[in-house]
Amino acid sequence: MWVLPQHAGIAPAYGQHSFSAEQLRDRWLTIASGQTGVDAQIRLDADATFSAAEIEPGVEVRHTTAPGRRAFLFVAEGSPAVSVSGKDGVQRLEAGDAARIDAGEEIVVQGPGHVVLWDVDGAAA
Repeated sequence: MWVLPQHAGIAPAYGQHSFSAEQLRDRWLTIASGQTGVDAQIRLDADATFSAAEIEPGVEVRHTTAPGRRAFLFVAEGSPAVSVSGKDGVQRLEAGDAARIDAGEEIVVQGPGHVVLWDVDGAAA
């Protein structure tokens, strides 16, 4: 996924950091962010936050998108499928599937699966 930078003309940058499986287990771990007030090991020049979670079978993680923002959930791995509950009911997402989460919406993601989430400025989405 591409996110828009906050400043034009800056040089591209690269960030890398190792995380343990335990840090990802059954919770959102913030990997990279440029969003004000969000702490991350990797800084972005964008009003966006990238998080990941490795969810065990039957465990739930939640995300609520703040007003004026949107989020995009991607299923990297999930077998048989990840369950996502939100305003549109329950959806089963398999590896490679994605879902958009609107401003103010709460989702509940149930494993098993490895999921990633981009939280971005709603005007830029």
